[in-house]
Amino acid sequence: MRGMIQMKQRYYQALFRHGECFLHLSLLNGNLEEENGEKLVLSVLETLTCLLANNDISKDAFRALVGKGYRTLQSLLLDFCQWRPSEGLLNALLDMLVDGKFDLNTKSVIKKVGNCYFFNGQSSESSWLHGLNLFLQLLKESISNRVLCVKAGMLNYLIDWFSQEEDDGVDLKLAQLIQVTGGHSISGKNIRKMFALLRSEKVGTRQQYCSLLLTSILSMMNEKGPTAFFDLNGYNSGIIIKMPVHWPLYKGFSFSCWFRVENFPRTETMGLFSFLTENGRGCLAALAKDKLFYESVNQKQQCVSLNVNLVRKKWHFLCLTHSIGRAFSGGSQVRCYVEEFLYRQESADIIVFPILIFPIFITVLITPVWGLCCSIFFG
Repeated sequence: MRGMIQMKQRYYQALFRHGECFLHLSLLNGNLEEENGEKLVLSVLETLTCLLANNDISKDAFRALVGKGYRTLQSLLLDFCQWRPSEGLLNALLDMLVDGKFDLNTKSVIKKVGNCYFFNGQSSESSWLHGLNLFLQLLKESISNRVLCVKAGMLNYLIDWFSQEEDDGVDLKLAQLIQVTGGHSISGKNIRKMFALLRSEKVGTRQQYCSLLLTSILSMMNEKGPTAFFDLNGYNSGIIIKMPVHWPLYKGFSFSCWFRVENFPRTETMGLFSFLTENGRGCLAALAKDKLFYESVNQKQQCVSLNVNLVRKKWHFLCLTHSIGRAFSGGSQVRCYVEEFLYRQESADIIVFPILIFPIFITVLITPVWGLCCSIFFG
């Protein structure tokens, strides 16, 4: 069945959804043989992954059936495995989490936020710690994962769990998860709940728990990066300003932004911006791991590359300028600043500043996973 679904995935996803086939999850709510029961459960989860992968409509329909956080499915699975999930079940849930074959290095961006609660459920102690360790790595490695977990209300869930947990090892992991999630975004309600915990009997009277929570709060305050940004996932994502803008004919321009690259593509470049008229004249820029490419399209097409030093999963401030100058003073110059470092073009060729009489359309187009806080200044 999974092979058939993958041959024409969108069609079969809609067919299964309209046929209310998600109701057949009730197959798991019975007395399954121990020998073949796990095989059936894993097969159902793999099929469910195919039916939900990269389809928000199907995910919404499934969530409406099983509840927020997939709680009904969680109860069925934990009842089946008697609160001691196997490694096979954990791997199947990880695949579900990322809409495909999970790999911590290459495929670890969360697609189904409801599955997050499976890794924070109350199971055996070893499963607790293994699930929490994996989940902590997922959050640390990806800003997109933190965004999804904040939207799903994960921080409130973690704080509640911390207030009830008695195992010291689990509490340590919970405190680290609270720190990472709250460092991204925390509400006034969450802050009040954490301070109420400091006055509670469990935390307030025990120095170890009090120190864990205070350390988490302190680390949240020291979190680096802008407080507001666009999270662009790399799939037809970007910012388009539809109102035409008049091009500065004689002043040059600068483009500046804070950005963070989650992962660099292996071979392709990443679009940074384009300032183009309807007939394709103007300028555009793109980034690779150690290069910035700038292209000017006027009477002729010119391109220059600048060597830049960029580190993935770190916030950088970038400013790219194209100034107008007379020939005896060096002519038009392209410069790029990353933090306090200045990068100039290596070639002696003068990149002509595009002279555009028609309005331009501004696009900030990103192809991989980015966090972007951007500003543009002309003149």
